[in-house]
Amino acid sequence: MSPPPARGLTGMARLRVHNLGVSLDGYSARPDQGPEEPLGTGGEQLHEWMFRTAYWHAMVGEPGGEAGRSTGRAGLVDELHLAVVPLLLGSGELLLGDGVGADLTCAEFVGTPEAAHVRLVRS
Repeated sequence: MSPPPARGLTGMARLRVHNLGVSLDGYSARPDQGPEEPLGTGGEQLHEWMFRTAYWHAMVGEPGGEAGRSTGRAGLVDELHLAVVPLLLGSGELLLGDGVGADLTCAEFVGTPEAAHVRLVRS
């Protein structure tokens, strides 16, 4: 059973996105997205950092994985946790731009060799 949604001061449900991978140049998916390739061709590279973590291994019921700071930590989003991956995609679906996210502020930043973790919150 899922926990109830977080509630803001107004009692409205808040939308939180956790561990979304994004490239250094701002893309959250590669071109040619479709049912067979939901992240586009080669888009799974944005999440390779996570597949090595102890958090991921525990979540899928497998032993092992690396412990460290990379574990478990747009539009209508109230809180957004981005894992900025050291990868340049060059094209695809931009996560932020044209004013989207302009009202988000950085609440937390933690850098690791695998990904820079940024927590943005609606101001």
